[in-house]
Amino acid sequence: MATINQLSSVDTLQGGDQFPVYDQSNGDARKTSLTTLTAYIEANITPSGGGGDAVKSIGVFTGDAIRTEFTVTSEITSSAGVQVFIDGVYQDTGSYTTTTNAVTFSAPPPANSDIEVIIFNFSSLAPDPSAGNVTYQLNETGSVARTVEGKLNDWVSIKDFGAKGDGLTDDTPAFVLAVASGAGPRRVGTSSRSRWSPSH
Repeated sequence: MATINQLSSVDTLQGGDQFPVYDQSNGDARKTSLTTLTAYIEANITPSGGGGDAVKSIGVFTGDAIRTEFTVTSEITSSAGVQVFIDGVYQDTGSYTTTTNAVTFSAPPPANSDIEVIIFNFSSLAPDPSAGNVTYQLNETGSVARTVEGKLNDWVSIKDFGAKGDGLTDDTPAFVLAVASGAGPRRVGTSSRSRWSPSH
């Protein structure tokens, strides 16, 4: 079975497209469709515009092959907090622009097309991304969740101390600083092309 990094990417989604989900009740992976996910969101996430809800509002419009601008009822605080679908197909952000109260398409959506503009509470979707607040867990039996900061502290990279790793530059000063930096036993990561003089 291919891993996620071996799969081809797609630029648009359609309602019948399927993707894997983890089924907690059965403890295994299953598949679902974009249509099912959309129905779940509409049925279980209440648009309120306040609090910590992920979805602020969903604007539903009908294209007429003429109109390009659609006014929304909730304020758009960030273009990253907007997703647009035409007839269930996700629209690339290059096909429209946003202002605080409207979505404007570069070309009019087709006549009788179903247009959905989903506005998210962007702050609720963007928690503090610092390494101390993001967890990582190795996908192996018995592994435990750790912060990314903790995981990154397992290694000290000589590149964090200015090593070039180009096979030409003497990276000895970076080695010395990297080894001296650790408060406890940590491994020092090197590049196969790093040059250093062991006499330092």
